[in-house]
Amino acid sequence: MITRREFVAAAGVGALGGAPGLSGAGRPAPRDRDPWAGAQAAADRLDPWIELDARAFQSNLEFLAARTERPILAVVKCNGYGLDHRIVGPLLDSAPEVWGFAVVTAEEAVQLRDSGVRKPVLLMGDFTRSAEPELAERDITLAVYTVDAPGRLEAMARRTGKAINVHLYIDTGFHRLGMDYREAEPWVEALARSNAVAITGTMTELTQSHDFDKEQIARFTEFTRAIRRKGIELGPLHASASDGIINHPEGRFDMIRPGNLLYGVPASAADDDEAASVQVVYRMKTRVIRVVQLQKGETLGYDQAFAPDRETDVAIIKCGRTDGYVYRTLGRGSHALINGYPYPLVSAINSSHCYADLGKNHGVERLDVVTMIGPEKGIRPQDLAAMNQGLGRYEGFNLSARVPRYVV
Repeated sequence: MITRREFVAAAGVGALGGAPGLSGAGRPAPRDRDPWAGAQAAADRLDPWIELDARAFQSNLEFLAARTERPILAVVKCNGYGLDHRIVGPLLDSAPEVWGFAVVTAEEAVQLRDSGVRKPVLLMGDFTRSAEPELAERDITLAVYTVDAPGRLEAMARRTGKAINVHLYIDTGFHRLGMDYREAEPWVEALARSNAVAITGTMTELTQSHDFDKEQIARFTEFTRAIRRKGIELGPLHASASDGIINHPEGRFDMIRPGNLLYGVPASAADDDEAASVQVVYRMKTRVIRVVQLQKGETLGYDQAFAPDRETDVAIIKCGRTDGYVYRTLGRGSHALINGYPYPLVSAINSSHCYADLGKNHGVERLDVVTMIGPEKGIRPQDLAAMNQGLGRYEGFNLSARVPRYVV
């Protein structure tokens, strides 16, 4: 099991802001060109920051490994679900439970390698011809699903001088990406015959519709059995993302592919009890920048939205929608933790500020630490989403790239 020391050592990348730009053919720009790199330590910040909890990642890996007894293909797509794949990847790279990593853009795949990730990196999205040399150089595994894949990979191998590792991406009914399972046998046979290709895995994608997922799993099982009867090696099979891991043990096959569960958010409210052991792996923090005293009859905010019927104090908090706190409607029970104690949020979430009703005799002062999102019940992404009609439980990962990330 990965230790805290190993996590912290892997986190030597330090604090990072937004994803770097590209210099040359897909390489990350030097860190000193990124205006958000080298951000001040959290102790000196007035503006929001994000803390990634190494122990929570470890705990979630333990849960997934114990639950499934399968190796983990860790999904770090979409900037590591908002937490920065360049930090998350190195953190998890030494964990024995982790087989490898999955992303959806060539840029992310290359950046994982450049951040120090050594385990397999699977690119689950398409790529341009100009990206091929970088992908081959970095030993990126490609999820292939287009009709022209056999010829395209032959040409890529000739250009780069390297055989290409691939996972076959089979569409069993999702109809987003993948080669249709009803038409895929001759396509797979062509890839298997090619000296330019090494098939190192085979995958499908489930819809998270319970009964249809069972049908998809049956289709994938039948298809892969038929291919293997032809003597073709398919590598490890994988189908289950977070919802499937909880609800479809028969679909775990040889490897699991968690995204949301890895970060501590079950795929749906129906999964919450079954996945109660996972922990949200980050805290979004900021500071109180002012404490305002309101007399009875005074108001605060745009449209005088907060009009208390008593004398009270209000904390002005430096955090808003543009930082990634997207919960615009404050439902009953919405609160933030100030010095670890819950205070109700009032008025509305602005682009750069929000407000907490402190009451009197609270002890809150300017520069006290505020936790807006975290693993504590009531401020988890799933809790906040439940209070905001129309927002999904993953909205809490839509964190601004300009907010620095730190590993703790």
